[in-house]
Amino acid sequence: MADINLHIDYDEFAPLEDRFYGMSEDITLLLDDLHKHVENLRHSGWTGVGAENFFHEMYSQVFPAIVALCDVLYSCSRLIDNVAEIYSTAEHEASRHLYK
Repeated sequence: MADINLHIDYDEFAPLEDRFYGMSEDITLLLDDLHKHVENLRHSGWTGVGAENFFHEMYSQVFPAIVALCDVLYSCSRLIDNVAEIYSTAEHEASRHLYK
């Protein structure tokens, strides 16, 4: 059986987790701003087929896609934290059994 040697640099996990979380937060803020601008445009009196198509696309495709992106980025940040915790727990368990 081949030896398995895993090395986890826990100092790399926190910045990576923070980066994904930060991107999620930044995009959420941009989404809020974009939503306000679209609402302002909607109430500005812009009408016609082009306006209807624009608003339909924004609300049926663009906004849901941006929300999904934010959800994925946030989920990645949580996943990274969970992986680090799982590896840490496994290391402690393994060392406990090794040095009995």
